[in-house]
Amino acid sequence: MTILGFKIWKVTDESMAPSIPVGSYILVNHWFHLLTLNVNSVVLIHHHFYGYILKKVTVIDKYGFIWSRAENDAYDALTSVEKVGPVNKKQVIGKVFMIFKRPMITNIA
Repeated sequence: MTILGFKIWKVTDESMAPSIPVGSYILVNHWFHLLTLNVNSVVLIHHHFYGYILKKVTVIDKYGFIWSRAENDAYDALTSVEKVGPVNKKQVIGKVFMIFKRPMITNIA
């Protein structure tokens, strides 16, 4: 459910770790077009092949296409800038507004 242009999404992979670990929740602004989209912005993209993916904006080219990458190098090999390719603004679901990291659980001996 989207409320006032915001929606909470659960992070299900390690592509943006360590800054956004798996199991975290993100608050995504679906009205991002009212905000400035900059290099290093973290965005949720609806990709035609990969589905919903969370990426960091690398380049916005002169035609307005957005090129993005994973923060985690292991995932960047799977969904590199070249493999994901450029996306247009219509494919961007929103810009990450806030991150709610899952608490770290440690074993106490």
